[in-house]
Amino acid sequence: FLMEKLIFATKIKNVINELKPRKIFLERRYEDIVSDFVGNNIEINTFLKKDLVRDDSDKIKIKFNFGKHPLSFKISKKLYKKIKKNTDSISSTIYDLSFTEKDFNKKTIIFVEFNTELFSKLFQSLKDYDGIVVLANYRRPTIWNKETLDIVRNNNCKIFNFERFVSKEDKINVKNLSEEFLKKILDFLNNSIELEKFFEFDGIQLWKTFRDWLIIKYQIQMFDSLLMISAGKELVEKSDIRCLVSLNDIGVTEKMFSELTNCDSIILQHGFKETITDTIRFDKLDYVNFKDKLAVWSKRRKDELIKNFGIDENKIIVTGSPRHD
Repeated sequence: FLMEKLIFATKIKNVINELKPRKIFLERRYEDIVSDFVGNNIEINTFLKKDLVRDDSDKIKIKFNFGKHPLSFKISKKLYKKIKKNTDSISSTIYDLSFTEKDFNKKTIIFVEFNTELFSKLFQSLKDYDGIVVLANYRRPTIWNKETLDIVRNNNCKIFNFERFVSKEDKINVKNLSEEFLKKILDFLNNSIELEKFFEFDGIQLWKTFRDWLIIKYQIQMFDSLLMISAGKELVEKSDIRCLVSLNDIGVTEKMFSELTNCDSIILQHGFKETITDTIRFDKLDYVNFKDKLAVWSKRRKDELIKNFGIDENKIIVTGSPRHD
């Protein structure tokens, strides 16, 4: 976000210095940045609606293949969440797939934000587990086609519906807490001289634009994030969780469960990464705050993590690829 705005502002600044125009026509979203350095002698004319930033921030891009043709379109997060909620709820009800209060005393393995279709072999291997496998997907739908439905139905899996574990009283408390947090955040962001100075580059002031974007993000996500935490806390406190499995430790859902649970946790390598001498300087650690185990595809990757990042070899498990092996 910031890089896009900075590059644009730098180009505009160079053009103004070269051409010295009397009028500028630009999109509304760039007005705050440009107006800080053009001065009063240049007239700024804007187009496109003022709340474009909010529109962009409240969209989710949907990608799918129609035959051999890749297609994509955007829908609002509100509509996306409604579709996801209804899809999971209907599937869970019809096929009795919901994690409920009667499952609290069963041994539980939680999989966080997993695409079941990509990891079908992994879930098949847990079919005879003497507890239950809980799929906790807050961002992505758990079931969206026949294949994913069959995987969940046939392999001892239950769907954790976050909404089910949030009462009306919880929603009222979360709403009040959300408003309290937002007020404190707004007070801080609107009165921070240090941040205003920090986000200035070569005479280009980025703080106001970034602040407005950040405020919109908080306004959109605060309430839903607190609801998710409330439901997740209910699951963690009342269930017999034996293991937490995720694909990263930086996602909101993943971080939430990691901080709430005290059980063993495993992060699975979810993509191929080849490191050679010429590219080693670009090799970044995929995992930031992992607590227990990393499951990697090969001994080579294990050796790289030990050598390049100093990870304890006892924390690394070589499993092969759960998607293919």
